Amino acid sequence: MAAELEGNFEGWRRRSTAAHLAAIAALALVMLLRWWGPLSDPSPHLDERSYFTAFERIAAGQSPYFETSYAYPPVFAIAGSWAVEQVGERPVLGALRGANLLGLALALWCSMAWLPGPWRLRLLGGGLFLLVAPAVRFGVLWGNLSLAVAGMLIFALLIWRRAPLTSGLVLGASIALKPLAPGAVLALLAHRPVAKGHRHWIAASVAMTVAAGLVLAFPYLDDLRTLAAGDLVSRSVSPHRIVHLLGLRVHAIWVTVALAVAVVVVARWRPLGRLQLLCLALAAALATSPLVWHHTLLLALPLQIVALQLAYGRFQVASPSSRRRAGWELSMVALAAAAILAAEGATGIYDYPVVLQLFGALPPTLAPALLAGYVIRLTAPAVADS
Repeated sequence: MAAELEGNFEGWRRRSTAAHLAAIAALALVMLLRWWGPLSDPSPHLDERSYFTAFERIAAGQSPYFETSYAYPPVFAIAGSWAVEQVGERPVLGALRGANLLGLALALWCSMAWLPGPWRLRLLGGGLFLLVAPAVRFGVLWGNLSLAVAGMLIFALLIWRRAPLTSGLVLGASIALKPLAPGAVLALLAHRPVAKGHRHWIAASVAMTVAAGLVLAFPYLDDLRTLAAGDLVSRSVSPHRIVHLLGLRVHAIWVTVALAVAVVVVARWRPLGRLQLLCLALAAALATSPLVWHHTLLLALPLQIVALQLAYGRFQVASPSSRRRAGWELSMVALAAAAILAAEGATGIYDYPVVLQLFGALPPTLAPALLAGYVIRLTAPAVADS
């Protein structure tokens, strides 16, 4: 199965740039047609309103963090304020939505790189996902930039070996836009590649340098650090919420630090191949982020697709004596993938009894790490896959 996955990926990678761009454009067009109503709405959606409120406060010389729900690095608010001043609100709103369209199309197309079969079937499956997936609807209707950042992050983690500088630039820029990537950058930095070399260090170092320059060099950073995220964490699909529900009054930063240490231990445990590192990095990004919503879990698309493909392949080749076990394995993987797809409910039960919140939040919170562990365990790295 590991060799088959690698062969599928190499066939995908060797296609021309024009073919990849055409596929991404086709997926973006499907999404545009499906969600034309909300995407053409001239009024900002819920999360978009928080962005534009932050832009307005910057224009008025005020901090973007007080009396708003804005919780992103200050550089985005400053750049957005400048853009609105230059071209107006409508073009900036269109640019944000366009970035989300292309970002999700890119994330989905990269996630399907390990699938077998002709491209038209991949496009058909990808288009169907965009039509019916709850997370896509959630992201579009809220206008959250998780869709754009998901594409940046998955793409950067696929190209670091061949283009470490570009990978680092994209990762660093994604952190300045929405800080989901630090856990992934940490996994890349601690990575032990099968083939010798330091390109992972180059990519991670560039990412940290770019992120530091774009985040630390701008004002209002102290205001960002004073934000109380407790109420938001209580609605998140993250280990931080589980700690909160268990009644452990631990600051979110210490939960992140503990999880970051675990990421380093796993990354250093043994050499990892390209697919294995991608799975670890994406799971690390989700686990170490205190605020994870349903649309944020689109980062787990490669984990879901590859894990399901592995489980189904193992079921197909299972002997009669092991077929029942393989069936249970496939069922568990499918349930983990489904938990991620249905995570919207877990973010909306923050006022339910704690036991029910734990019951609803645990599956989508743990599923990305479990699927990553499943893929890492079953795919042996090779020098060519480093």
